[in-house]
Amino acid sequence: MFSSLIFAGILCASSHISAQQDTVPKAAVAAVGTEGEREANEVQQVFRDHYISGNYPLFDGSITRIAPATYRYDSFTMRMDSPPNGMMGLLSRGLLYPRLFDVYRSTDTLSIANLREIKSVSAIAQRRRFTCWVFSRRQLNPTWYVFELTNEHGTRDMSLATFIQDARLTFLYQVGIII
Repeated sequence: MFSSLIFAGILCASSHISAQQDTVPKAAVAAVGTEGEREANEVQQVFRDHYISGNYPLFDGSITRIAPATYRYDSFTMRMDSPPNGMMGLLSRGLLYPRLFDVYRSTDTLSIANLREIKSVSAIAQRRRFTCWVFSRRQLNPTWYVFELTNEHGTRDMSLATFIQDARLTFLYQVGIII
């Protein structure tokens, strides 16, 4: 019954599945192509429907590297599982930090996984868009986020690590829970 939903594995707040009526969300029916294409389409939809450019501050406390891909932000810890090349600056610079994701301030450790740039929705060289899953001890399933970094001096051929050095977080959106 739900095999058509396996492709994304996402329970979005905007989607509703009725087991009694055996209905499937429009996004699941309309999705075609590879998993990467479907994800890019969903990310593009988030930016189309919810995008408001902002300027999130860098973390303003103490940041300490306590292990490879693991940082402590005052009394909270955030780690990145299998970080892609060039992405550690997101944590070491304080672009991403626990307070952005843990709205209840209820856990001392968060993990970021499945982090990747979605190049097909990054049309402007100064903006790069990403997707990730955030795991919390408080929840069984991870939460799916999309975010945008802006670097006024960014170019298409600039490495990700170099882009992140002067980037700022300009958009962060909680898409839903991964199931």
